Amino acid sequence: MEAIVLGAGNILYCNEEDSRLQLAPNLRASALIWQHRPDLVSLRPIINGNAILTTLTETGDSQPLDPGDYDDSFLHESFKSKRS
Repeated sequence: MEAIVLGAGNILYCNEEDSRLQLAPNLRASALIWQHRPDLVSLRPIINGNAILTTLTETGDSQPLDPGDYDDSFLHESFKSKRS
């Protein structure tokens, strides 16, 4: 599972091997990425397969987590290596 922070305490969990597994495109999950994380669109334009949208409260995490609050360079490197 891969966690993508959308901001405002929202997290999208999706399958990190979705392309390799040839899962069907999930346009609703993709639209969330397009809207909330445009910086990832070029690296991960389509989410495939099931996805779970949750909040930090639902996961039991108490501290807010926004895209700028942490180093997400590993996401960018991960997406780049998958596209190669």
